[in-house]
Amino acid sequence: MRSGGPAGGTTESKDLGRADGDLVEQFLNHVAWRGSGSAATRRAYARDLSELLAAVGPPLQTTSDALRRYQANLLRRGLSKRSAARKVATTRSFFRWLAAEGLLPDNPARRLHAPKFRPGLPHALARGEVEDLLAAAVRPGPLGLRDAALLELLYAAGLRAAEAVGLDQGDLNSGVGLVQVRGKGGRERLVPVGRVALAALARYLADGRPHLASASEPALFVNRGGERLGVRSVGRIVKASLARTAVVRRVSPHWLRHTFATHLLEGGADLRVVQELLGHARLSTTQAYTHITVEHLEAVYERAHPRA
Repeated sequence: MRSGGPAGGTTESKDLGRADGDLVEQFLNHVAWRGSGSAATRRAYARDLSELLAAVGPPLQTTSDALRRYQANLLRRGLSKRSAARKVATTRSFFRWLAAEGLLPDNPARRLHAPKFRPGLPHALARGEVEDLLAAAVRPGPLGLRDAALLELLYAAGLRAAEAVGLDQGDLNSGVGLVQVRGKGGRERLVPVGRVALAALARYLADGRPHLASASEPALFVNRGGERLGVRSVGRIVKASLARTAVVRRVSPHWLRHTFATHLLEGGADLRVVQELLGHARLSTTQAYTHITVEHLEAVYERAHPRA
């Protein structure tokens, strides 16, 4: 059998039988080795595979019919098409790997097709709403300076929350206005940072962060204990700032990333440039934002054209 990744294993498949669990372990190691999924993605794979093998039995004895029955049962249970599609995608990936490793003479999941669904459009804030949210983050004290810098950077660079809290001080080059970001799958990218966000970061680094963390702490954004800020804390910061505005929608940190992309496209940015800035592996992922910008263009047309 060919090596599917580094030696060593995880504990994410411990609920399965020993032999089946070993196969799942090896598959998860393969996914990690290829850098094709985050730790959260691999945990989701492990949960999906545990459920799959509980339904169809040992993977090396599974038939196409058994997999089709499993797929049909997903929707009968009332699972959403999105969740069912994810579980089918996990199934296809796992059995494709088993066949590639020579453990199966044929791939029983080869003709398995995920249910089609229309992904929801990305949520974006209006320009006035994002200005209100960023202004509400500004408060006195080190934590206020941190919150303002964090939200400005999320919007200025279109970062995921995990990408922002994963930044070290050395990843920010204020002199040239760039930040080096480690995204999904370990992919790195350089993203420009605008002057307003750079000014907020400069205030935080000069007057905020020194009161929170020691010089030896590498993290750019830290909590009140001086340690690296967590992803959940970013959500709490956005929620607290939102409560000080007139915005009545529930806004997550990811909305700032969506807003970044939407406002760039509305301003005339090329779709492939936005793809690079967001760190999307596929252009089709970025194209979801074009639906929003088309709606914006139609609204402008309705207001501006005398015969609209």
